[in-house]
Amino acid sequence: MIKVIETNISIDDKGMQRDHQSRVVEFEEWEDVINEFKSETSVDRKDALGTLHGKTIPLNAVVEDLKYDHFHLSCDVIKDNGRGGFIKSRKLVYLIK
Repeated sequence: MIKVIETNISIDDKGMQRDHQSRVVEFEEWEDVINEFKSETSVDRKDALGTLHGKTIPLNAVVEDLKYDHFHLSCDVIKDNGRGGFIKSRKLVYLIK
């Protein structure tokens, strides 16, 4: 098992940061993190240290601008808000060594 710090930055329709939160999440291995984002798979994850439980990628969201190396991952996650607009988040994931 590995632990990662997952940060979610909410961005409004004007490109301004509106909120952010981070949590520590467990995965089997780093490749599982990468594959979850590459496949846009929505998986429930528990915060290993607190109470920020939820999906790493929301249902029916699209992952864009995915970049990663051996211990960083970043991308934009776009989801329809159901009112003719969208919700955008910037995801940052860091492998805790």
